[in-house]
Amino acid sequence: MFVILEKELRAYFASLYTYIYYALFFLVTGVYFVARCLNISSTEFGYGVLSRAFVVMVFFIPLCTMRLFAQEHKQRTDQMLFTAPVSSGSILMGKTLATVLVVFVPVVVSTIYPIVMARYGTISVSFVAASYLATIFVGLFLIFLGIFVSALCPNGILAIVITYAIYGVLVLFRVIEASISESFVRRWISELSVYDKYNNMISGIIRVKDIIFLCLFSVLFLMLTWLVLRIRLVGMKRNTVWFAATVIVFVIGILGNTQIYRMYDCTAEHVVTLSEETKQYVASIDTPTTIYYLGEENRANVTYRELLNAYKKCNHNISVVYKNVSEDAQFRQTYLSSLSGVNEASLVVASQERFVCLDSINYVSESYITEYATKTLLNIESQITSAIYYVNTEDKEKMIVLDGSGESQLPDQFRNFLLLNNYEEKCVSLEEEKDVLQNVFLDDYKVVLINGPQSDYSEEAIDELRNYLERGGNIIVTIDPLYEELPNLYQFLEEYGMSVQSGIIVEQTPNMYILDTPYYIVPQVKKTSYTKNCVKEKKRVYAMTSKGIRCVDTKNGYETTELLKTSTEAFAKVDDFENISKKGENDVMASFGIGAVSQKEGKGSVVLVSTNMFLNDEVDVEAGGANRLFFLDILNELTGETNGIMIDRKEIGTQMANYPIESKKMVQCIVMVVIPLIWIMLGVVRMIFRYRPVGNRGELANVSETEQKNNNR
Repeated sequence: MFVILEKELRAYFASLYTYIYYALFFLVTGVYFVARCLNISSTEFGYGVLSRAFVVMVFFIPLCTMRLFAQEHKQRTDQMLFTAPVSSGSILMGKTLATVLVVFVPVVVSTIYPIVMARYGTISVSFVAASYLATIFVGLFLIFLGIFVSALCPNGILAIVITYAIYGVLVLFRVIEASISESFVRRWISELSVYDKYNNMISGIIRVKDIIFLCLFSVLFLMLTWLVLRIRLVGMKRNTVWFAATVIVFVIGILGNTQIYRMYDCTAEHVVTLSEETKQYVASIDTPTTIYYLGEENRANVTYRELLNAYKKCNHNISVVYKNVSEDAQFRQTYLSSLSGVNEASLVVASQERFVCLDSINYVSESYITEYATKTLLNIESQITSAIYYVNTEDKEKMIVLDGSGESQLPDQFRNFLLLNNYEEKCVSLEEEKDVLQNVFLDDYKVVLINGPQSDYSEEAIDELRNYLERGGNIIVTIDPLYEELPNLYQFLEEYGMSVQSGIIVEQTPNMYILDTPYYIVPQVKKTSYTKNCVKEKKRVYAMTSKGIRCVDTKNGYETTELLKTSTEAFAKVDDFENISKKGENDVMASFGIGAVSQKEGKGSVVLVSTNMFLNDEVDVEAGGANRLFFLDILNELTGETNGIMIDRKEIGTQMANYPIESKKMVQCIVMVVIPLIWIMLGVVRMIFRYRPVGNRGELANVSETEQKNNNR
């Protein structure tokens, strides 16, 4: 075998096209590395770069495999090969191993890229490893397939044409799969699709059955090639048993492989791995719940499919159905009639009593961290789990949201979050609907939300709020920190021990503000029943621009407790805003409250947060969901319920790097020009030395005619 291996390696590296393959591989790698990594400060090498270079490998493999047997047969050199004192198995293994080594040399060398990138940023080792596994296993499959075709064909050109044709069919499997409506047939086509398996692995989804499938077919092609060689030597009769055994073992392996469901999540942020909170809650569901995916299964994103499968595995009461909405009028009438439109990949989560639609446009959200940088979050697990909670909960909690005085509307994602956590809102205007709070049943509406009003309330409206509070109702107030003309509302809050300070709060303690902006406040979360989950999970609320609250312990029988608090180095900025980070003469230094609650036994409670910005989606994203959790804790405490389930959203796109700016141009030149040129030059030099003159007569080296023909291929 080693003699054959050495002979084949010499032949490969004596041919210019091997060096052209290496040059093209590293040219494509370099171009995409610059475009997909260097220029956008990313480290997603596997999906963004290696998958493109893999195309060069696929194109090159048939050029390698055609010469192993088909070209030998055409030139009649196979007779000399098979009459040599070497077994057919050794011949096959030597040629195969040589081809594998030559094909995968640039793949191994390319590992230098992610190793270097890891020095400058965050790189997911598992995600890159999944890309290399996809390249290796699918590459081996294609090599063994090409060798088998080469053993069957009488000449190299025919072997190349047939091999490329088979590769084309493998790619077309994806198109064929999409065009078939029968689910059973489509499922088996998907099981046999090499394209799907490569796409799964390159996306970070490593399924054991995909690996076994590729290994089984690779071994099958290798065994069939060996049988073809033996048949040429000793005839078919003496190999019938071997052939039958190979086919039987392969069929058993394929059938058994379809029952294997083990999957490894190698995605960069483990996006298809459910959180422990989700697993525990979903496992407790005891009523049948269906998750409808609006779209064809074969067109669904592989990460979404595996995520839905993870839900299904948690509980036998959870089922997943892929629904072609255009072909099911009854489904549209039942679940989608109230919607003006629906996007593909949206979900409908339904139980026996309730259903809710999750729009795919909200699966991913972005928020600006700075003026030039954004953070991307994957919300799909949080939404699905909340939807399952919603459809399996019988009674809703209702909340009155005041409007009519310029109050800020709740952001869409925040409103959707409250709905999925079983809180329903009703908008009313105190100025237009007189006595509205006196007429509501407290059992139905336990909370009133006043969110950043832009005009003051009348005395009659304030009296209505007082009466509602005395009856046992609860009020949550947020205020616009840049608007101060609310004397009646501020007087109302002061009656319950909470005085709103003029100006905005500026922090001087570095860990109490963010983004190098001293008025973007990150207050200390005090340990109370209103903040228990934030404290338990060590979350920090981002209040951003805020006013200060001066609290007294007791007033009018109401006890005041601070929920969010600044440091003692904070001050209220009331003038000279051009020098906002410096304390002015009229500025007041103290430890202020940012959030507080005033409560009295037998009466209602007033919760005050001195900024309405903390409800903004962008601020909540930056806080990692802490603001939503804080608000949900307050609602649950005021209503006496334990509504809601809070699942952290997963940050995606974290594979970033800070490459040195001064060396970028040099790196671009090296990876796109120098490295490919080096391989071309090595090939040219090898060809020059191959045909160098011998002695003083300038004769060519004494190479046998057979070896010349082999080397010139």
